Parts: sequence; structure tokens; C-alpha cells
Amino acid sequence: MPRPSILLIAPPPIQTPKGLIAPKFQGGKQKCVGVAQQYSLVAEEMSCLFFDVGSIVSSSDVDGIHLDKNEHSLLGIAIQRKLESPLSSKNFPDGDDMTTYQEHYDQHLSPVYTWMLGDFYTACLAAEKELRVVGLIPNEGDLVVDVTK
Repeated sequence: MPRPSILLIAPPPIQTPKGLIAPKFQGGKQKCVGVAQQYSLVAEEMSCLFFDVGSIVSSSDVDGIHLDKNEHSLLGIAIQRKLESPLSSKNFPDGDDMTTYQEHYDQHLSPVYTWMLGDFYTACLAAEKELRVVGLIPNEGDLVVDVTK
């Protein structure tokens, strides 16, 4: 069974972090150097499509980390165009069966997120505290999409 194409997206480099979140991202600007190039190499090795967000938008001047409203719009349009391109409709050659989303998360993403953020409960508490500090109080059922690193 052919597998669908995968689009590997490299986040834009951060600027110098500002505001309340600055300590959390200290040294991040230097760590971002070369990340897109490494993502590109991985995408090539894995026969994935690749998109460098930093080629379209940059992180916010407000906090140096997140994207501003206009950048989100530009990014959405750029990703849509990438996905609609003829190259994105190709399938991988037959071979290994694609794992489920849950298997992909359990085997690949979960260890990375745990390494970056600690256990899930602690990360949620920290995120909620950061939101409350800036006056954003999450409500049950709200949807938030964060496309940053």
C-alpha cells in the first residue's frame, strides 16, 4: 500500500527572546543556526517534502519567539501552496507500512517532547502559568494552534 507524502516543516529561527518567556528561551537564537538545513537533510534522506518556514516569515518582534498575526496568514498560504503543488501529490515507493499517528507519537515525538518539556502534567502547569501571567486564561474547549518550536 503506498504511503502518503510527509511534509517536514522547519520552524523559523527565533530572535533574541523578550518579555516573560525570555529566560525559557535563553541561548535559543544560537541553537537555531543551521536547524533548517538539518531538517532539509533529514527530509531528503527520508524522501519527505520539505518546507523552511524561515524562508517565508520570521519570529515576532514582540517576544522574539512566536509568529505575529500577519506571519500566520503568510505561513498558512505558503503551506497551502506547497501542499497543492504537483510534487506533494507523489506517493512514496511501496515498502514499509506507515505507522499509525499514535505509534508515530509514541515512538518518535513523545521522547523528544518529554526531553524538551519534562513530563506532560508539569509542562501543562507551566504553560497555564505563562498564559495567566500575560492575561490569557484558557477555557475548556478553546482551540489554540502554536506553530513555533
